[in-house]
Amino acid sequence: EECCKGVLAQAPGTAWAWHFLGRLPALDAETAIDFLGTAASLAPEDALILADLSRVYSRLGQFELAVERAQAAVALQPNSASALITLAEAHTLAGAGDAAWPLWERAVAIAPSSFSAQMAYGQGLQQRGRSKDALKHLKRAATLEPNNLEALFSLGKCYASNGQNKAAVETFT
Repeated sequence: EECCKGVLAQAPGTAWAWHFLGRLPALDAETAIDFLGTAASLAPEDALILADLSRVYSRLGQFELAVERAQAAVALQPNSASALITLAEAHTLAGAGDAAWPLWERAVAIAPSSFSAQMAYGQGLQQRGRSKDALKHLKRAATLEPNNLEALFSLGKCYASNGQNKAAVETFT
């Protein structure tokens, strides 16, 4: 934080410093939006800044703005799994799960090692009654984050819905 403030004292137009400040965990959302908004105005082609801005808008419940910023990030980097995940999350939080679904599919294809993409896609498959297909993605998510209770619980439920009761019990245990 001090380093960025020092940089900005000398060069207030340094987008990366504003971006870094906007990502500080202890920052309130309104201040984060101010910092990230400044960074975005200085570097409008930076998809990562737009994605981070989208996440803050989602935290505030401003889903329309979250979706807009995430869409801009995807427009800049249409093959970025991170941008696709941000847009899928924004749509999901806005209650537009149908709009999120193809984004999760693309993100899984682009970044098979993304926990959030594997998890969301696996859960979506399971909700759509495709538990056999879901099993592969939920196993992958649990492998990527083996201590994640949500991943283990979802995997256990998926095993149970596929009639694999022994695997379900082992996973729940």
